[in-house]
Amino acid sequence: MPVSQPGPLCPGTHGPPETPAWRKSSRWRAAFPAKRAAAPTKLYIESALAWLHRELMEMQSQDQALIQQLMDLHTAIQELKLESGEEEEEEEEEEEKEE
Repeated sequence: MPVSQPGPLCPGTHGPPETPAWRKSSRWRAAFPAKRAAAPTKLYIESALAWLHRELMEMQSQDQALIQQLMDLHTAIQELKLESGEEEEEEEEEEEKEE
């Protein structure tokens, strides 16, 4: 089984994603306005952890909204199935009466 290298968001990596796209993004620039030194400083690590915490909290909020949407969709699908089954039963009853 091959061992995969940890990616920018994989467990075991430190700090925010280290990809060129993220470094160019406004969210990255807002979180890390200055280029970091070769050796991470305590301030850099603390700001990276704070940024990561904010990102995770936002993701959690989005997850909750998606869960609610999926639950609403599930309920609507179940109601449609029930209605469809009732309509089929009514049609079968009408066909039996006609015979």
